[in-house]
Amino acid sequence: CILMLILMCTRERHIGQWKSTTAAQAIAALSPHPPKIHALTLPVGSATAQTFSPAFWKLCDLALPALDNVPARMYVDSRVVRAGTWMVDAGTLGTKGNVQVGDTFLSVVCDCWF
Repeated sequence: CILMLILMCTRERHIGQWKSTTAAQAIAALSPHPPKIHALTLPVGSATAQTFSPAFWKLCDLALPALDNVPARMYVDSRVVRAGTWMVDAGTLGTKGNVQVGDTFLSVVCDCWF
């Protein structure tokens, strides 16, 4: 499981680093031909709506947000639902280690979790 390997690769040296860049490096280390990954470090929300536009979300095959707060999760959720993009969200229950796969038309969306 890629997510488990990423978690196992997260060590003390990663403390204080961006989750997105750390995860991208871990994924790249798993394969001689890693997928194309864009590790972004911008906050998501209305302030960055120009960057994270509807066109941005439609270009994504899969969203793997690494977010630390409920408002950001709900914002991303609302955007992927509108774009019809799949999302895998982890950590919504803190240290309990859950993962939630979101398919716009088949599963519960983040908005309903809280």
